[in-house]
Amino acid sequence: MMADTSAGEYYLTGVREMASGFLVKPDNTFQFFFAYGALDRQGAGKWRVEGDSIFFTTEKWQGKDFSFVTSKKTSENFINISINHTNPMLLSHIWCSLQNGEKGTWQQFDQRGTIQFPIQQVTTIALQFEFCPERFTVIPIAEKEHNDFVFQVEPSLVEIYLNNFSLQIDSSGLKGRHPLLEGGDFKYEKQ
Repeated sequence: MMADTSAGEYYLTGVREMASGFLVKPDNTFQFFFAYGALDRQGAGKWRVEGDSIFFTTEKWQGKDFSFVTSKKTSENFINISINHTNPMLLSHIWCSLQNGEKGTWQQFDQRGTIQFPIQQVTTIALQFEFCPERFTVIPIAEKEHNDFVFQVEPSLVEIYLNNFSLQIDSSGLKGRHPLLEGGDFKYEKQ
């Protein structure tokens, strides 16, 4: 019975130049979308109601948006890292850190999907897509003498993962936080 009253389309209101919302289905599944300019992100999973709140949960993030392809030792006096992907706009929004993602250690890839660092021993390579700032991938490096590394983008790159993300149910829709935006006073009107 609760599924019938909670099911519906809920759209974020009061935020300019972007669109976002939840499609809450009667079978206790949902779809979420976020669109800002050319960036589209989405997620899907299960929902449940407890009291006056609705909770959204997707599958758990597998822990990586990038995967290791190959590495080798070259005679170059620098570390070269590249990303295999055909979209130059995506490539220039990927960042890399050789220090486990510590603040101040990130450098941006160019539109060819390459980046160079001074020669050093590499134990991990962290990669992050600029428009998914809530997570980054850390890949351990087994071959410590290698200085040329190739990675690829996983299809999950723009997926949104939620774990008991809750919104309060009110007479006109939902209210509370947004999965990607800062603040806690967002309104989603039911259509």
